[in-house]
Amino acid sequence: MKGKWLVVTVLVASVTLNLAAFGAFLYKRIDCPEQEEPILHEVRPEAKERVQLLHLELKPQMDSLRDEMRMARYRLSRLLRQTEPDPDDVELRLEEIAVIQKGLNRLAFENARRVGAELPPYQRMRLYQRFERHCGLRSAYSWTQGRGRLAGDYEEISGGPPTGADYGGSP
Repeated sequence: MKGKWLVVTVLVASVTLNLAAFGAFLYKRIDCPEQEEPILHEVRPEAKERVQLLHLELKPQMDSLRDEMRMARYRLSRLLRQTEPDPDDVELRLEEIAVIQKGLNRLAFENARRVGAELPPYQRMRLYQRFERHCGLRSAYSWTQGRGRLAGDYEEISGGPPTGADYGGSP
């Protein structure tokens, strides 16, 4: 009898483990975009340096806003513990979070715009695509299957198909 339960237990554990592995495989394949190549991979060193300076310029503001957001969310979470939270206090916390989120979005947009101005057209298109994916405008599936391009993306930015010059080389 003990042997039968041991076999059943091992079988259930094996099926559970296999289902978990299969679920992880499907998640990676369907919901996660492929590992992305860094935007600055093929950019000239001078442009890389300018882009890194732009990031460093905005980093303190972003870090400060992220800290504010963490604290605002913490204050909101404390209201969850109350049996009857004050609706005005809840509204105030939600407004505070919305204002901070707007500031974070504004900085991210400004940084993407400034960085894009420093990049050659092809990298600029890839940066804009990443920004769009981050905003939920492109699904992970369409990104992995269709390489993330919408018809006319590159041409809209550069006026033509990519050339060697777009990668920092000769045309």
